[in-house]
This record gives sequence, structure tokens and C-alpha cells, in this order.
Amino acid sequence: MINNSVITLEDGNTYAVIEKIDSYIYLSNIKDANDFCIRKQVVKNDENFLEGLDNKEEVDQAMKLFLEKHPAE
Repeated sequence: MINNSVITLEDGNTYAVIEKIDSYIYLSNIKDANDFCIRKQVVKNDENFLEGLDNKEEVDQAMKLFLEKHPAE
């Protein structure tokens, strides 16, 4: 479920949306800041869904986009 800046995933955990770049949604667990995940937003039959990333290369690409936008200081 997508509701502005908070998403509840299928496992029942609630995540804050910390960034959206292209189709990637970067999430941080509200109860555990060490729990970070990335989901891909896809559209099927005019509805938005979140899916896990397909493979390590896609995770690497999503992290590269994030780090380009937020370089280490």
C-alpha cells in the first residue's frame, strides 16, 4: 500500500519512503532504521505495484543511482 511517504509491505512492516529515483523506491523501516530496502514501482493494468528487485545487478544499479544523488560527504 502506498500512502504518500509511508508504505506497508506484504510482511506487515511499515517503511518510510526516503527517496524515489526513476522507478526505484528507497525505504527505511519505521521501527528499525537498520532495515533498509529498495522496491521497484511497476504499473500493471493501470495500477501501481511494488516489486522486489530481480537480481544483484539491479540492486547495484539502484544503489548507484542513490549514491549519485546523495554522494558521501
